[in-house]
Amino acid sequence: MPKLIQVKIVKIKYSGDLIGDDVKIEVDCLGNLSNFKKKLKPSSEINPNLSAGSFVSDNKIFNLPISIKIIEEDLIFNDVGSRLLNLKIDLKANAVKVEICKIEVTELRNFITKNKAIFEVSVEISVEDAVLYVDNIEGGWVNAVSDNIKKEIALPSYLKVYLERNYNGRQYFKILEGIRRGERASLKYGDDKQSFLVATNPQTESAKLTYSVSKKELYFQNKIYKATDYKNNQWEKGSYDIEMPDAPHRGGGHYPESKMAKTWFRVGHNGDHYIHTGARSAGCVTLTEIDRWDELCNILLRARKGDYVSIGVLVVIN
Repeated sequence: MPKLIQVKIVKIKYSGDLIGDDVKIEVDCLGNLSNFKKKLKPSSEINPNLSAGSFVSDNKIFNLPISIKIIEEDLIFNDVGSRLLNLKIDLKANAVKVEICKIEVTELRNFITKNKAIFEVSVEISVEDAVLYVDNIEGGWVNAVSDNIKKEIALPSYLKVYLERNYNGRQYFKILEGIRRGERASLKYGDDKQSFLVATNPQTESAKLTYSVSKKELYFQNKIYKATDYKNNQWEKGSYDIEMPDAPHRGGGHYPESKMAKTWFRVGHNGDHYIHTGARSAGCVTLTEIDRWDELCNILLRARKGDYVSIGVLVVIN
C-alpha cells in the first residue's frame, strides 16, 4: 500500500557562542529545495514548521537523504555549517518520528577561528496513508478511467483521492469526495512522467456567495460580479448548498476567453441550477463577466464545506 512521507523542519535551537543573529536554513530533500530566514540569538529557539518535501512510495523502506545548511549572513563573510542525513524510513506502519541534527557553525574573521555556535535542527518525518489531490490542471479537469464503469471520466482540480497502488505507468485510487465519491479510478502519468496527483493539501474553508435577484449581482469576499438569471424561472430567497463540479459542461465551450468556462457548480443537491459563466441564463446564476470567471472559479474549486459534496453556500436575496 503506498504511503505518503512528509518532511518538516519543526524546530531550530541556537546555542553556544554568538556568531550573529541573521540565521538562514537551507534544506535539500531529494531535490526539493526550501529555506527559512529569521533573526535568532543564542539560547533561543524557533518553530518554523517548514515543509521540506512530500513523497509517495510503495516500498517497505524509503531512503531519504536530507542536506541541511545553516548560514549566518554577514555583509562580507557568511558563516556556514552543514550536515547530511541519510535516513531509512520504515513504511510498514503509520508513524511520526523526529530526527535531531546538530550543526556546528564557526565564525571566521581574517582566517582566524573565533566564536563557535551549535544549531540543533529537529526534522519531523511523518508516514501516513497516501491521501492525495488532483493537481491544478489548466482548464480545471483531468481525464481518468473509472474502474466501476470502465469508461473515461473527468475529475476536477483539487479533488481528494486515496492512492492504492502504482502500476505499469498508472496510479490507482479511490475517490474520496464529490459526485463520484467511493468510485475507483486510475490516471496515467503525464508526458513528462510526472503525476497529476500531489500531496500538498490545496483545499480551503467553505465559500459563501450571495446573489441579488433584483440587482443581478453576485457577491463574494467584498467583490461584486455582474450576473443574470431567467425571468421565467426566478430564484426563491434562501440558502442553498453549492456542490463540487460534476463534469465539464459543453455550454462553456462557447466562451474561449475563459479557460474554466466548462466548470460549473450545481446549486442544491438536485435539479439543473448551477453557478457558471456565460452570456445568458436558462435558470442558473450566470456570471456575465466572462473574463472574471477564472479567478472566481479557481477559488471555488479549492473551497470545501466539510460534507464531502459541497464547496459552500449560495444565499439568494431580493
